Amino acid sequence: MPDSGEEPAEATEKDQWTELDFRLVEIVNQEPVDPLPEVLEANPGAQKLEVDGKRGQVLSWIEEQGKYLVETFDGDQAPVPWDHLREYEPPDPEAGGFHVAMPRSDFRAEYFPMELAEALESKLYCVIQATSTPGARKSAARNLVEREEKWTRIMPDMEPAYMGQNPGGKKILWLSHSDEHDDDPSVEHGLAEADRVLTTLSGFLGPICPSLGFEAIHRTNAFVHARCSSRGEEEELLEAFWEPTYKITAEEMQAHLSFKYRRKLCMMYFVNGSGGTLTLHPSYKGWDDIKISCQENQIVVFRHDICDYTFWPEGKQFCVQAWILRAPQAGEVGISSADKTDRYNEAIDMIPDGPGYGTSPESVDCMSLACRYPGVVWAPEDYWNLLSVGCDGGLKIPNSRWDHDLYYDPNPETMTPGKAYAQHFGMLEIDALANFESTFFGIPEDEAECIDPPCRVMLEVGYDCLYRGGWTRKKLEGSTIGTCYGTAESEFAGMLMAGFWGAKKKARIGLMPAMTCSRLQYCFSIKGPTSTAETACSSALSATCVMHHWMRPQMPDQFQKRTMCAQVPYGLAGGLNAAFNANTMIGFCGAHMLSIQGRCFTFDQGGDGFLRAEGIGAMFYKTSHGEDHARLSMLVASQMNQDGRSASLTAPHGPSQQECIRHSLREANIPPLKIQMQELHGTGTALGDPIEVGALRATMMMFQGDVREHPLVKTSSKSNIGHLEGGAGIAGLLKCILMLMAGTCPPNAHCRQLNPHLAVAGFPCFFDTEGIDTHLNSALTGVSSFGFGGTNGRCDIWGQARFGVNKSGELNLEELDQIAAVCPVTLGPIDSITGEPMGRPSGERRRRRADVLRDEFAPYDISRYAYTGGFRYRMAELPEEEEGGGEEDLPADVSPYICGSWSGFTQMEEMESQGGGWYLATIVLGESRCETFDICLNKERSLAIYPAIGRAGPRIWIQGPDDQGEGRRWAIDGRDMEVSAGAVYQVHFKWSTERMEIHWEEVSESSAAMALSFEHTYYIAGSFSRWKCVALTAGAEEGAWEGSLRIGSQGREEFQLLRDKDWQQAIYPAKPKTARAGVPARGPDDLGKGKHFVVRGSPGETVGVELSIADAKVVVRVVPERGEATEWQSSEGWERHAYSAVGSFNGGVPIPMSMDLMRPGVFRCRAKVGDIFYPEYAGFLELFQVAVDDDLQHTLYPEANLSTSGEVIVRGPDDYGAEKNFLVRSITPYKAFDIVLDLTAEDRRKIVTWAWVQDELEDGA
Repeated sequence: MPDSGEEPAEATEKDQWTELDFRLVEIVNQEPVDPLPEVLEANPGAQKLEVDGKRGQVLSWIEEQGKYLVETFDGDQAPVPWDHLREYEPPDPEAGGFHVAMPRSDFRAEYFPMELAEALESKLYCVIQATSTPGARKSAARNLVEREEKWTRIMPDMEPAYMGQNPGGKKILWLSHSDEHDDDPSVEHGLAEADRVLTTLSGFLGPICPSLGFEAIHRTNAFVHARCSSRGEEEELLEAFWEPTYKITAEEMQAHLSFKYRRKLCMMYFVNGSGGTLTLHPSYKGWDDIKISCQENQIVVFRHDICDYTFWPEGKQFCVQAWILRAPQAGEVGISSADKTDRYNEAIDMIPDGPGYGTSPESVDCMSLACRYPGVVWAPEDYWNLLSVGCDGGLKIPNSRWDHDLYYDPNPETMTPGKAYAQHFGMLEIDALANFESTFFGIPEDEAECIDPPCRVMLEVGYDCLYRGGWTRKKLEGSTIGTCYGTAESEFAGMLMAGFWGAKKKARIGLMPAMTCSRLQYCFSIKGPTSTAETACSSALSATCVMHHWMRPQMPDQFQKRTMCAQVPYGLAGGLNAAFNANTMIGFCGAHMLSIQGRCFTFDQGGDGFLRAEGIGAMFYKTSHGEDHARLSMLVASQMNQDGRSASLTAPHGPSQQECIRHSLREANIPPLKIQMQELHGTGTALGDPIEVGALRATMMMFQGDVREHPLVKTSSKSNIGHLEGGAGIAGLLKCILMLMAGTCPPNAHCRQLNPHLAVAGFPCFFDTEGIDTHLNSALTGVSSFGFGGTNGRCDIWGQARFGVNKSGELNLEELDQIAAVCPVTLGPIDSITGEPMGRPSGERRRRRADVLRDEFAPYDISRYAYTGGFRYRMAELPEEEEGGGEEDLPADVSPYICGSWSGFTQMEEMESQGGGWYLATIVLGESRCETFDICLNKERSLAIYPAIGRAGPRIWIQGPDDQGEGRRWAIDGRDMEVSAGAVYQVHFKWSTERMEIHWEEVSESSAAMALSFEHTYYIAGSFSRWKCVALTAGAEEGAWEGSLRIGSQGREEFQLLRDKDWQQAIYPAKPKTARAGVPARGPDDLGKGKHFVVRGSPGETVGVELSIADAKVVVRVVPERGEATEWQSSEGWERHAYSAVGSFNGGVPIPMSMDLMRPGVFRCRAKVGDIFYPEYAGFLELFQVAVDDDLQHTLYPEANLSTSGEVIVRGPDDYGAEKNFLVRSITPYKAFDIVLDLTAEDRRKIVTWAWVQDELEDGA
């Protein structure tokens, strides 16, 4: 390289680059150059390349020649000396230039996505210079001539979605994959090559799509977009659409709407010809149209979800066009390609959601099962086979165990001491109990001989269960798994210690129950707590309760003071039992506990005791975050308690059993009426079965005034395999999981005539004697187990059908009626494709198809009830009620009643009928200027009518009449509208079986006489009264209230003030536990959880409390006997609460948001993306929520975690969003963005949004 005055950096293997490496360059003063050697080798007659004046990009440095290898945009590669190159800065696209060039080297490919993202984020479009040969572009033009008969048009009402505005005078030609295999060799270098250019570009666009707010999943098939040669050609192409018989099919409409929903990026490759214009029409307010000159061999990518477009080609110019689609959302049906010849329906994941676990996003899920039970059961599959056909595993005691004839006396009345009247047992095969591969577990043979046989088998069953759950020996090393078994020493222990097999050095250690769990942990180097439970018959279920306690999800508001209480992520619960001589059996016969008939006749009038059985079972659990579709079931609750002093030590105690069941259901927040199947302890004893059935009747018959209507299926595994004693609970729990997985309930064996002592009169329950179909693809079931020592256990589980007729999962779309989404404005159910309101369920099976077209660029994801635009096409007319008809009154004996905070929710007022289904009530805003209310029919709270959310406005979807509306009320808030106290409102409510409506309006004060009068009372509740409400006394002035409290022994008290004893109308400070004056007072509202006024003083001192509330201005004052008074005052209007952005930025410190003075109700703040790069997201991330008064218990958050701006419905403020954050992703660090909270937004996706800062002076590091 010639000397340029500076020492040039040479290109070496150490990547010391020169100044032109990988740059865009222009070739100057260059003579024709020879083609590359590999080109000459392939084509010896190749001519020299004319490259002077051409532009391209540097690919590499050729060390041997001392030249750069340059590829021009026309696809020629040539070695060029450095002094014949100069760096090329392309002009702006408006002047015929471009933003970036398609990369032709790995180095440029690394930075190319970043350049694309910057242009698409800031400008909404990007012009890209492609590289292709003129021959290939001309070949593409020839291909079009050869396919003249394939030109087409789209139905005119649909065309703008594909061809942009003003599609008249143009035509399209779809490219299918078969074009790449056309017999014409020119195709391979023409249209197919252009299509591959868009495929390559799609590969670069995919990774940057998350920063644009969506996940890319598909590139549509392409079409050629060109100008019609004449008016006649256009008329011919459109002729079919004007035929009277032409109709849009539902499939075409659905495919079209699916495409409109999911199109995000449009790619237009101008293959041949220049001179046309592309005009982008951004939907953002204040943005002007963007006009781009269409140049041959250039690509324009633009945000089609934000910009509409108009394309007018010049002459024979044409482009190849395709789209990037976002991933389909849950439940979305439609095509994944815009090509009508390449459609498919995506299977819908219909796995039902499990019940929520309190306020935690975690659940404890059963992932695998393992067992060995009587009846040749070696695995859960065998167990289900045995249960489903009603088989039992009882048999006469074989001599391979002991010679039972020596101990057998068939007459229980004259039975001599040392004899047993029972001769049957639910026994394992001898191979299932005796064989053990000690070398696999690394246990010496002499040590294995001293281990109780069921404990040895527990090692095998435990590992089998872990293996089924995805664990291997290597993965288990160092893992944290809690292990708890229900077990006790078997007769083997006494026999070994008595020397039946000679003296054994390690006998005592090997027999200890404590070693059963620990041995598995030791063999596989597992860490985590271990324990054994020995509570007689409830041992195994007690072990499951202990394990569940270790794994129980942490509630967000739970405060732990103990140490060593970390949650265990995995758990293994098991139960085992085995027998080796007649001693225990003789003891049970002496107490007349065993059945003379040798079976468990559970629920049968012949029940006279139980059948002893042996077996080993285990279940592996995992703490899951969200829905784990690999789980077999979810353990939603568990509970243990004790009978205490009942009739006798071994007698069952009904009230204690009821309490155990109720506490378990209360933990899971499950109404007892939702339990569909129940596995009973069910030993078949004359005393135990009636007490247990009675306990279930007391808990499952009625709940909060509602009586059970659907029958409760009752079953017991003991009728099949006998009573496993310490291992019985796991056998019952395992059966329940298998029932849920099958969606059926197997029969109870040996139940012929129901026990007359069972309390079933008037109780809808069912003791199945044959397999029954539950017709449920998910259900709740419970397991109870009661030890004869008085320890009761209970577990409740939820599961879904995994096989059989009720199998959940993939659904046949032909059987699908309609898929619902939630409207972000009304929060009501809408059709996921058209936005049409969902009809009420009916028995008629008909598949609803897309049948409407709204205005171009109109949204389809909001309800027709919230949509204000027009319709270009409708298959069906609007319902009558939306055109003034469809009047529907309530029956004469039914009236709506309104109940609200203006009366302290103590009085219900009948609404006045206005005809046509409309009803009217008049109310007056009280001193707080905010009133909430709901409606019910005939004063029945079980027939409540209420909005979809709390504190709702008139557009929110109305639900009911039912009893599910607790805490959901409408709110008339005069503080936002600057309406003073005393304002009179009329509430208008319309009844309809299809769609109820409500609205309210302010009327003249002359209507106040029609309103209900009521004297409000304010109360104080605090630590001094154990949070019981104590009434305040009305003061001399209007709105003034007075009271007092006495300081306790700790010298401090906390309190809140309540309007009419309503905790949803609390008055509290902005900060938790505030004694400092000047902190704003808040309320009356429902956001005061954990926020209390604090007053300090001497023990026994009386402190006065004063409240003044007038026209929503709140003043709280405490006056001590000595010292100065402390006062808190509220703020008014939209600023009655403070808001802040809380996230991963700013070191986790909340950033205060300021109200926009020009837009009351809109708050803003600014943050910056940090410098931590996340490879899995290919960018720099920040997460945030919006907190009310800096309180993380009251935040606004997205419905789905890691959602981008405006993507999903915003929920809150509440404490259910601990794991749900808004996501900000950038491919560059230190980028500034504005967070906007718009409390006036009707579209709940727009309540919290964020946008990049466009001012470069305010952006950057």
